[in-house]
Amino acid sequence: MPVFDIEVDCCLGMSHCGGVMADNKGTIELTDEEVSLLVALIKEKGTAEIDRLQLEEALPEIYEKLRDAYQDLANDAVDDHWLWGYYYECYGEVDDFDTLLKHCYENCGFEFWPDEYFVDDYDEDGFSPKLREAESKVFYEWLPFYLKSLSCKERVRFFINHMNYELEEYGASEDDYEIAIPKAIVAMAFPEE
Repeated sequence: MPVFDIEVDCCLGMSHCGGVMADNKGTIELTDEEVSLLVALIKEKGTAEIDRLQLEEALPEIYEKLRDAYQDLANDAVDDHWLWGYYYECYGEVDDFDTLLKHCYENCGFEFWPDEYFVDDYDEDGFSPKLREAESKVFYEWLPFYLKSLSCKERVRFFINHMNYELEEYGASEDDYEIAIPKAIVAMAFPEE
């Protein structure tokens, strides 16, 4: 089945600096038949705008598939926006640092190589405060780069599952974003001459 790129921009309101937006990119998988039906409808109506196509009435299964894909993208975009806000508000601190650090060593590619400087700094229990401080510093410098390397959906799951962040409300309202036909399908209906 063909896969098409889609993207969503969600308006979350206004601030003193202007509109507050959250965005996300993803894909949608459609059958060849669904693509053909969309292309034919777009050609027939002469537009790719969802409302003017009357897509919900004309092709309800395809409309539902598009709506679900956009809703998922919008939900992750909005959740990601608020979780990043919480992350910066807390300066990236977490309640269970040791568990997060262990997870990142084992699953996320975090590495820390201490200098020889720490060799004589262990107490009777084998703990080194200076080593721990240096490891924490390196970790907190690494973490935002790692988080930015994740997709929106992966980052939201990481914040919730490994940093124990919580959201009071989840997701986006359908009023926060617009559903659109993937650009590649529109290009099939209106090829450049």
